[in-house]
Amino acid sequence: MKASATRSAWARLNNPVNSNPHILYLCGGMNAGGTERHLSQVLPALKKRGWPMTVLRLGADGPMSAPIRDAEIKIIAADPKPIIPIPKIGGLSALLSQINICRQVAGQQNPSILHSFLGAPSLVAAATSVLGSRAKLVVSKRNQLRNPEMFFGERRGETWAMRRADAVMAHSSEVRREVLTLGIRPDQLHLVHNGIDSTPYRAAKGNRDALRARFGWTGQTILISLANLIPYKGHSFLLDSLAHLSSGTSTPANWRCVLVGQGEEGFE
Repeated sequence: MKASATRSAWARLNNPVNSNPHILYLCGGMNAGGTERHLSQVLPALKKRGWPMTVLRLGADGPMSAPIRDAEIKIIAADPKPIIPIPKIGGLSALLSQINICRQVAGQQNPSILHSFLGAPSLVAAATSVLGSRAKLVVSKRNQLRNPEMFFGERRGETWAMRRADAVMAHSSEVRREVLTLGIRPDQLHLVHNGIDSTPYRAAKGNRDALRARFGWTGQTILISLANLIPYKGHSFLLDSLAHLSSGTSTPANWRCVLVGQGEEGFE
């Protein structure tokens, strides 16, 4: 589902050279997260369908890179050169270093498409395009505008990248609505929902009672929130809402909320 929807959107670029052009993907790190998991599932599926590709990783390596490497997709680490140890300025100097690395990789591989995910990678991809890459630029916007910036001006940089892009992909209706407020043309913007492979969930359904017994949840109504424990994910809204459940007359008497995700220092 993911692969077919993404391929359909790319087909709109009408690349005249090859029906399966080489793609250079730009992403952040490969630790557990929504975008990283998306890539770990979509890229191997596209590789099986004959799409040649390379991944340029701007952040730290992590477990989500394993399925990509297992599919024999090359991952190149864009490790920045020594940076200025001053907040904000240091992030900018690292970014400039990664733009130079991306320009070199694009020059060596001559991809037909640069496809970026999230803020900093999109800015790097757009800068590479400006510096002479002939590749089509595709930007995937997968978070809302309230996402805090990693460095000064990242949000403006990502907006600039989307305006330069040949195509922008939003993964939800709300993200698409927000992107339109930035001046992105409607014909430039494509809504491509995340697909879900339901196979693992069907298999897990048969183990439901055993898992509940293992964690001591037998007889309880379980609410699960699956998201990294980062403030902008909105856990505070969930917890505030749960605080009112106990007073409701229709609330189950025995319930438990389980938060699943990696934590951030100081998150409580």
